[in-house]
Amino acid sequence: MRRSIITQSLSFYFYNYFNFKGYTDRKHYWWALGLIYVISMILGTTTGLAKMPWVMAIWLIINIIPLLSLTARRLRDVGLTNKGILTITGLIILTAGLVVYTKSSTAAFILQLLVLAVVLIPILRTDELTSTHTSSFLNFFLRPTNK
Repeated sequence: MRRSIITQSLSFYFYNYFNFKGYTDRKHYWWALGLIYVISMILGTTTGLAKMPWVMAIWLIINIIPLLSLTARRLRDVGLTNKGILTITGLIILTAGLVVYTKSSTAAFILQLLVLAVVLIPILRTDELTSTHTSSFLNFFLRPTNK
C-alpha cells in the first residue's frame, strides 16, 4: 500500500531525528516543515487559551534538533558543503550574540539577511548550487558538480 506524502514526510522527519547526513528532497522538506508549522500553530493556540505555555515550550524543544537536521540535509541537497552549512550556522550564532550584546541595528540587519538566506535556499532545486568552478572559495561552500 502506498503511503501518502503527508505520512511519508512526517515519518522521514521523525525517523531522521538525529540524522545530519544525507539529503532531503524539496517535496519532503516543505511538507514536513508545513505540517510541523500547522501543528505548532494549533498547539500554540490551544495551549495559550488553556494557559499552559509549558506544553508549547516542550513541543518546541522536541522539534529543535529534527528541524536543524532537516534543514541541514536540505541545504546539502541544494548543493552546499558541510563546511558551508557550518559556516552559515556559525555566522548566525555569532551575529545573534553580537545583536544581544551590542544591540547593534547593523548586526540585526546582517542576522536577518543570514536567516533569510537559510529560509530561501531550500526553495532551490536539487544540486542547484553545485559548482563547476575550481575556485577554492566556492568549493569551500558549494559541492562540485558530478557532471
